[in-house]
Amino acid sequence: MIKIYRKRPFEVEAIQYDGENVDDVIKFCKDEREIELYLGWALKLNITVNNETVFKGDYVVKDEMGKFRVCKPDVFLSTYEEIE
Repeated sequence: MIKIYRKRPFEVEAIQYDGENVDDVIKFCKDEREIELYLGWALKLNITVNNETVFKGDYVVKDEMGKFRVCKPDVFLSTYEEIE
């Protein structure tokens, strides 16, 4: 039987990398020492098993478990809404 499910709402912290806010991303990941390399147009992060690269426009998300991950803008904006 097919059922319909809704994603549970939870809050996350996130920062969007804009190509210039390297210091802000470093501060956001401060407890993890995850930033390996700044290439000028991307950051190399050891925040997941895959050691992802964060490109301009991507979001770095700290989830409800305290784990960091990279999220593409279209996925982030369709999944999360800003809380004011």
